[in-house]
Order: sequence, then C-alpha cells, then structure tokens
Amino acid sequence: MKIMNVIPLLSLPLVFYHILVFSNFELTAGPVVQLYSGANWHISCGDLIIFSALLVLFVELLKATRTGTYTIWDHSLSLLLLLVSLVEFIVWQEAATSSFFFIVLMMLVDVVAGFTITIVGARRDFGRGIIEVGGR
Repeated sequence: MKIMNVIPLLSLPLVFYHILVFSNFELTAGPVVQLYSGANWHISCGDLIIFSALLVLFVELLKATRTGTYTIWDHSLSLLLLLVSLVEFIVWQEAATSSFFFIVLMMLVDVVAGFTITIVGARRDFGRGIIEVGGR
C-alpha cells in the first residue's frame, strides 16, 4: 500500500490518453446528451479524460497534506512526470491537443501545490517544535 503513496496518480489519465492515441481512437468522438433546454451537449473522450484528471488532482492535493519520506518521493516523481509530459506536449504531434495541455496544467498545479503545502506544513511543525523546546 505504501507504493500507492509514491506513485503520482495523475499518471493514470496520462496513460489512458496514451492508450487511446496509440489505439487510433478519436478523442473528439463521444456521446451526445440532450439537455432539458433542448440543446445537445457533445461530450468527447478528451472531456472525460479531463474530468477524470480533475478528480485525480483532488486526490493528489489530499495526498500532499501528508508528511513523511514518501511525500518527498511523490513530489519528485510528480515533477518528473510534469517535465516528461511537457516535453511530450512540445515535441509529440499527437500530444498537441487541448486535452493533453489541460492534463499538463493539472500536473503543474499538483507540483506547485504539493511543494507549497509541504513547505507550509513543515514550517508549522518546525515552529511548533521551537515553541515546545522553549517551554512556551
């Protein structure tokens, strides 16, 4: 179970995106939902990937509130995943889509928020340690 604390969960929507692209699946295809207003809402597979990535981002932000050595590994692997995905977006033609770009943006939010939350938590813990040692 500890391995799940280290693996960046945003790799799951990224892997799903790659599977769809390599299987020549059309990312813009998807169901049509008729709304109460009579309008048709076209949901693409790219939209579903973005939705799942948003859910995973929420879980990643919850994981960032933990402290420990596994948190450092999780943040490091998230940063590595962001860099690899950013290079993919710039270099690989199939990754030059809005869906992939939004996934990369979510990875950026995950990395920045993860490091920020960890630093704030460490300051709070460190500050508490000083106060307890000082006897206040």
